[in-house]
Amino acid sequence: MAITVGNTTASRGPAAEAATMTFAHDSNGTFLVTTGQWFRPRTPSSYTYNGTGMSQAAYSASTYDAVIYYLASPTGGSNNCVLTLDSTSGITGSAISLSGVNASPLGNTTTATGTSNSPSTALTTTAANSYIINSIYRNNSQTMTAGGSQVEFQDNADLVYGTEGGGASYLACTSVTSYNMSWSWSTSTDWSHAVAEFKEASSTTIKTWNGIVRANLKSLNGTLSANIKKINGI
Repeated sequence: MAITVGNTTASRGPAAEAATMTFAHDSNGTFLVTTGQWFRPRTPSSYTYNGTGMSQAAYSASTYDAVIYYLASPTGGSNNCVLTLDSTSGITGSAISLSGVNASPLGNTTTATGTSNSPSTALTTTAANSYIINSIYRNNSQTMTAGGSQVEFQDNADLVYGTEGGGASYLACTSVTSYNMSWSWSTSTDWSHAVAEFKEASSTTIKTWNGIVRANLKSLNGTLSANIKKINGI
């Protein structure tokens, strides 16, 4: 079953430094991934959707942080995503609805930090047809461009200072190999990058209609043969 993408939401976070970011997301899939980015070394204590705790997939911790969380079978419709840190900061984040994700969803993950205007972080997938989702913080408000075939669904500066913020994108992968999740912007600055693979749901093999008919005919012929033998006294 192929992974498909539903609604996406991006948030610029609270207008003043806070330990919590809350934004609404209209969930229309069977799986939910959220991202978060913030400045200063803060530790995420939880990410919830409609009050349900999500699992952490990847967390890039440095002077600036980026994180990815996920939740299977989220409540449908518009509900709040709430990211909570251990102390106040300017925060940005996003959410993306998916369908067709494996019951054991998480593949490989990785993180990286650096200083440049063209970060690129490699991740090798564990299964064909996975999706890679990445969350990145950059210490400026310049427009970000996701590289290659990545599809961007977040690029925003926080509401606190407007001079730093985050981005997120996804990449549909076809095979088990190494993929580079890359971004670019104008001027070199500090960045923090979290990357996670989410695997495609397993296919279910069902007997064909003809196969079922053949099996039933075989059973019927066996029964008829047994009855004829009984009638003839064999």
